Amino acid sequence: MGKMLRVTGTAAKWKRETALNNINVTSKYKHITTMATNPNPDAVQADAATLKKVWGDNTDFKLKDVTFQNFKDKTDKLAQTLDEIAQKELELTPLRNDRDGLANELKDICVRVRAGMKGYFGADSSEYEQAGGTRASERKKPSRKPSPSPATK
Repeated sequence: MGKMLRVTGTAAKWKRETALNNINVTSKYKHITTMATNPNPDAVQADAATLKKVWGDNTDFKLKDVTFQNFKDKTDKLAQTLDEIAQKELELTPLRNDRDGLANELKDICVRVRAGMKGYFGADSSEYEQAGGTRASERKKPSRKPSPSPATK
């Protein structure tokens, strides 16, 4: 499988050229990274279903190392695996909902505990900092923007 490039700049043409020439792009441009890709199973299944229909209608088509039966078996196995995954996803939905609810409740409690520690120990205390807060003395002081001087006529 090839590599996919994620481009965050304006280097689309350069990206295509380097991908075709197998050039390491991370050393020349820091904003371009290479990443391995896995094919989308749903897209592969749709593509395989189309090919299965066409190949089934044209049984005289042959490949050296793949038979129609082998192709059909792999297509069916992928469909079965995707169905099993969909079933497991349905089973996981209530657990995910419970997890998200508990995480939200715990997040709210953490915010309340940190605010309570700020009030109890003080905004500039080391205990408040250890609890994840930013000490008042470490905060950036606000700076005033100079007011524009009135234009003279």
